[in-house]
Amino acid sequence: MCFIVQAEKLPELKNEEVFQVWLLKGDQPVNSGTFVTKDGKGALYYTFSADEFDSIAITQETDAHG
Repeated sequence: MCFIVQAEKLPELKNEEVFQVWLLKGDQPVNSGTFVTKDGKGALYYTFSADEFDSIAITQETDAHG
């Protein structure tokens, strides 16, 4: 399976900041990648196994290393 995160009206990023996408199983986060925005819009594509995760989260990070 795959998913596409497509977001808009995001806050402006500064310096090396990125948005990081996390897949969660219970309370265990797995880094699913990062993206930057242009004009408040951004997207990310990720492939995974359907039974591996039960929710998704997006955080704003100071750099791409999370």
